[in-house]
Amino acid sequence: MPVVQISARIISWPSVCACCGERPDMTVEVSSTRVTGKRVIHTHTKSWDVPYCTACLAHIRASRALRSFSMRVTHLSFVFGLFGAILTFFALLLTFPYSAVGAILLSLAAAGATAGFVCFTYPWCKQKYLTLLGEKKRRRKILEENLRLSLSSTCCVEGALAVQYEGWHGSVHTFFFSSSHFARAFTQANPGKCLSRGQIHH
Repeated sequence: MPVVQISARIISWPSVCACCGERPDMTVEVSSTRVTGKRVIHTHTKSWDVPYCTACLAHIRASRALRSFSMRVTHLSFVFGLFGAILTFFALLLTFPYSAVGAILLSLAAAGATAGFVCFTYPWCKQKYLTLLGEKKRRRKILEENLRLSLSSTCCVEGALAVQYEGWHGSVHTFFFSSSHFARAFTQANPGKCLSRGQIHH
């Protein structure tokens, strides 16, 4: 990942998308916040508008939606069984001080009722589970297709902004770029202002 340090109060940004290199139609703000002071806390934020295109922002959103999407589906038989087990435990706990035998009989009856209910409702629970799982698979497929359609061969990163602002020291600002082509264009757009350019390896 290219890193560029630049000393400037005004920064010029290339007129290309920071991710794919195509013509931008919007900007995205990148910022950094500095916190100073011990007794009195002061915060200072600086931000920059980075050129971007709508398509690249779309694949960032699609990628994040896909990563956060969970395929987890809970089988209702497990829920019913757990609920019955909890009721059985509390029945035993509450009645045991009065009658140990009564508590055991009551807990056995509750356990039996729970098992019977789970067995009776299992076919419905299984069908419900398969239906929900099928819906999850269809939704995930849609998310994957949205990501595929929004990505282009020139995009440099899938699910994150292509420019990160690390912060500043005095008039020196540090940026990380996912695209080496955009980093080079950024340096060319600010002649004589860039102090150093390096590479961060992950």
